[in-house]
Amino acid sequence: MKNQIIYINKEEENQYIENLNFKNYFFAKIDGSLISTISDYMNAIIVAFQFPSGIFSNTTSIDAYNDWMRDLTWIDQYDGYILVIENFTKMLSCYPKEKDRILSEFDETIFPFWAEEVIHTVVGGKTKSFLVLLVE
Repeated sequence: MKNQIIYINKEEENQYIENLNFKNYFFAKIDGSLISTISDYMNAIIVAFQFPSGIFSNTTSIDAYNDWMRDLTWIDQYDGYILVIENFTKMLSCYPKEKDRILSEFDETIFPFWAEEVIHTVVGGKTKSFLVLLVE
């Protein structure tokens, strides 16, 4: 599966996930309607990806976010990751540049890492699929 961002509507969400038929993927889900700031987004990611307590504390740094989203060693037993962002249009509605930057970080940093860079930068690193579903 190609690492990518996919826009879907709420009615398609469950059917889409069922059709993907992933048996060993980690599913993380956040509610965009509860995310008003970058810090809110980071805190939602911390919970959704089950970050160990205290490991990711700088919730305003995109660099720290990118580092940890390319780590995920505490959930590395999975073959890939799926992030579902429900109510995406409401997420960071007052901060469209920050919202665009988050999506850019997936395309420019996180997806390429899991698609190929991991095998060159991590001892024993394995490529993994990473899918982001933006639901409205």
